[in-house]
Amino acid sequence: MTTDRIDKATLQRYIQSREKIDKDIDFIMVFTAILSQYKECAGDTFLVDLYSIGYVNQMMHGKILDIIEELDLFLSLGDAMGAVMEVVTKES
Repeated sequence: MTTDRIDKATLQRYIQSREKIDKDIDFIMVFTAILSQYKECAGDTFLVDLYSIGYVNQMMHGKILDIIEELDLFLSLGDAMGAVMEVVTKES
């Protein structure tokens, strides 16, 4: 994709959105990497704090909602689909 058809203000908003989204994605990636290490303990018996699991779930869920919100602030899915339909209609 080329950026020659995208105005400077939109590119700036995209960069700001990506910076916020990338931080949330990095957070999720770190936690999932830590959680994946538990597979190494598959044969071991250990106690699991259900509160902590619920807390981690809340944090991950919150980060995912933050990503969705940031994407919608940049361009909502409905607006994007409407724009695509306009292009398709004009090209027909």
